[in-house]
Amino acid sequence: VTLSHEPSNGDITGNLGPTDGFTSAGAAIVYTAGSMKITGGVRYLDIGGATTRIGANFEDNSGVAAGVRIAYNY
Repeated sequence: VTLSHEPSNGDITGNLGPTDGFTSAGAAIVYTAGSMKITGGVRYLDIGGATTRIGANFEDNSGVAAGVRIAYNY
């Protein structure tokens, strides 16, 4: 389980990464069977809002990230 928080500082942000602080929560689980290991996880991000250098406003943004990894050791 993971919890993260980065406070907003109110600065103008770059155009390709318009974020100014975030809060996130995630969880992962690992299953092992012999030489195989399966890992899965999900994370929710409350990205908030930001203003970019060209004046674009981003408000109330959020996202979900998920992934699965399968490993085999021999």
